[in-house]
Amino acid sequence: MGKCLSSEAKDKLSSLVLNKNISLSDQFTDPYGRIMANVFLGNLYINRGILSSGFARGGLYPKPQA
Repeated sequence: MGKCLSSEAKDKLSSLVLNKNISLSDQFTDPYGRIMANVFLGNLYINRGILSSGFARGGLYPKPQA
C-alpha cells in the first residue's frame, strides 16, 4: 500500500482514463508543483468519481494568475 493510498489512487485513475480520449479543463500547478485539472471522459466528470471513492480529497487553491 502506498503513502495515503497513492498506488491505489493511481490504479483507480488509470482504470478510468488510460488509453481513452479525455478532456482537461482549468489546468494549473498547485503549491506543491503537481499539475491539477478537471478531467472529463465524455460527459463523465472523473474527478467526482475519484473523490467519491475516497482516493482523493478536495481542496481550494487561489485562482492561478494568467
